[in-house]
Amino acid sequence: MKTIELVGYGHPDRFADYISEKILIENLKKDQNAKVAAEVMVTRNVVFLGGEIFSKAKIDYQKLVYDAIERVYGQKWWPNYQKIKVINDINSQSPELIKIQKKEIVAADQGVIYGFYNQKRYERILMLYQIIDNLRDKFAIAPDWKLLFNQNLQELSISVCGIKKNKHNQIKLFLQDQFLKFNLKIDVIVNPKGEWLICGPLSDTGLTGRKLMIDTFGAGVSHGGGAFCGKDFSKVDKTGVLIASELAYKFAKAKKVKTALVELNYKIGDKIPKVIVRTYQNNKMDEFEYDDYKLSLNDWIKKSNVYNLDWSEIVLKGGVIFYLKDILK
Repeated sequence: MKTIELVGYGHPDRFADYISEKILIENLKKDQNAKVAAEVMVTRNVVFLGGEIFSKAKIDYQKLVYDAIERVYGQKWWPNYQKIKVINDINSQSPELIKIQKKEIVAADQGVIYGFYNQKRYERILMLYQIIDNLRDKFAIAPDWKLLFNQNLQELSISVCGIKKNKHNQIKLFLQDQFLKFNLKIDVIVNPKGEWLICGPLSDTGLTGRKLMIDTFGAGVSHGGGAFCGKDFSKVDKTGVLIASELAYKFAKAKKVKTALVELNYKIGDKIPKVIVRTYQNNKMDEFEYDDYKLSLNDWIKKSNVYNLDWSEIVLKGGVIFYLKDILK
């Protein structure tokens, strides 16, 4: 788990994630009992909205999309975006799924979900986002960027959009100086393919859930395969990651290990998952089933603050890490 990949919130896939979360948040603002599974595809001429929603809320989805584009790209990075077509094919959620949620929130689908804790990896991801924020304050780069950071090789490869080639060396020197503030001497490669001036959906198609590793803990950490974004809290692909990561943190502290991975198994309709714990120390893994977890999905949601947060803003910042960093202390 030595290499970290990140992409900016203007990356088309991350932008699709953002719209999906905006759909969730706008429905929950008007109906806290809303059940949402929103999928988005973004191209240069069309934004397609799909999925299933059960909600009393009345949402102007075209305005939601245009507001999202203005927030992330504006006219500078997506000229004349008001001319794009918004296709809304969101349907009502299956009445069979609605029925099982009437008494309390239970798992709306089956799933294998992983939570993870390693303080150093958390810190490195947050460090990289901070450095990119500093870069964007200094240079007028587009919100679409991508990087690979390998601490073993002491190397950062970063592609930034919107900057002419004659600025690349200035960016390299700036980033090297930023790493020195963290006592890291890093070789920086800027735009290995050369200039990149057309960003976001004008150059690539975006799809909800296609950056699911970046939304969570990055390459090298187990993932169940279910997307995090655009789903209400009955969807264990979302809530399960948060629950499992809290447990991973607790086991890491209790066992005095640096790394813990928690696997949750939910059947559709389950209140409480099966829990498997793996801890890692000195290249050794210890695995065991944890049968003492008794907190139902409904009760965890009640005790948490998940309904009080704007998850679209958390996605813009960088994903799950930006929720967990304030919880796991």
